[in-house]
Amino acid sequence: MTLITTFSIFLNRKIGLHERQLLAQSIGFFQLGGVVSLIKRIVIVSMIIETTGMILLAFRFCPQMGIGQGLWDAVFHSVSAFCSAGFSLMGQYNFSSLMNYATDITVNFTIILLIVTGGIGFVVLDDIIIHKFRFRRYTLHSKLVLSVSAILILIG
Repeated sequence: MTLITTFSIFLNRKIGLHERQLLAQSIGFFQLGGVVSLIKRIVIVSMIIETTGMILLAFRFCPQMGIGQGLWDAVFHSVSAFCSAGFSLMGQYNFSSLMNYATDITVNFTIILLIVTGGIGFVVLDDIIIHKFRFRRYTLHSKLVLSVSAILILIG
């Protein structure tokens, strides 16, 4: 739904009330107004986060694999981690997944941050963007997601 809406926005097509309602339901947004601007922020924030992850991973992958393969693996692993897909292209290196980087702080923290930011969801990320770090202004949903995520990360 986000992808289709993004194409509609780029083509200057109007988003009707029915489409807005479907979008709000599909992304877990709790109000009908502002759903199109939320979609725009979702695309922009996703691109920024995934590009940042790709750049950080490319610093580690490119010296070992070459520019082309290193960039491709960096893009793939950045998107895969942000979407919590769990896919890896490192199987060609002795079926190792990311085990060759088990002691690499940059790769580990990049993957961890991508998984966590992708996992908390766009509504929570949007709440953080709008209200910055003023926890009291977050919606109940965002407070619960962030609190439970922090507890699970600390316990783990």
